[in-house]
Amino acid sequence: MQARISDGEAIFHKLVDLIPERNLLQDTRGVDVEQHVAIFMYAVSKNASNRDLQCRFQHSGETITPYRNRKGTLSQNVMVACNFDNQFKNVSAGWEGSASGARVLQDALQNNFYVPEGKYYLVDAGYASTPNFIAPYRNVRHHLQEQGRSNQRPQTPEELFNLRHAQLHNHVEQIIGVVKMHFQILKCASHHPIDSQADIVLACGALHNFIRSHEGSEQ
Repeated sequence: MQARISDGEAIFHKLVDLIPERNLLQDTRGVDVEQHVAIFMYAVSKNASNRDLQCRFQHSGETITPYRNRKGTLSQNVMVACNFDNQFKNVSAGWEGSASGARVLQDALQNNFYVPEGKYYLVDAGYASTPNFIAPYRNVRHHLQEQGRSNQRPQTPEELFNLRHAQLHNHVEQIIGVVKMHFQILKCASHHPIDSQADIVLACGALHNFIRSHEGSEQ
């Protein structure tokens, strides 16, 4: 009896077929595309060390990528824009952790991120409201926990708006939670070089979208 291929395996093989078609990666001596993808997927999903990867895939340290350094950990500010299909429309990564959200957004707008005409994005309280980006009202309850602690229904139009805004913001947090659940490397400080850290975030976002587009499970 032929074994049934799981949804995850089917999506993995679709990805393996797509990558060489797009000239993103080719077989190298001793490691084919399927192994390259498997190594990377295992690394980002388990936050595996170089040594762990060498042991699991039986390759030398020179073959296994990405590499880790010994310079300690760094943090980065990542801005994402999501749609109602639980996919990322934009991921801006690589900014130092102290960078303001407004600065990251401005840079994204100068580098291929745009808002379709007649549309807008909701942003959190760290941003200013503009015709294309709508933040919650300031000095008005805007977190779901604040609404819950008050133990009463919204009393003003501004409180009602902030409640609905918070509910949608919570949807975005759930999407991010799903990505972190799938890619454990995003849940803790990383020892990878900063350029690699930014690329890893972008790759995880792209992989998430690929899985979603092929109706992969969120669980």
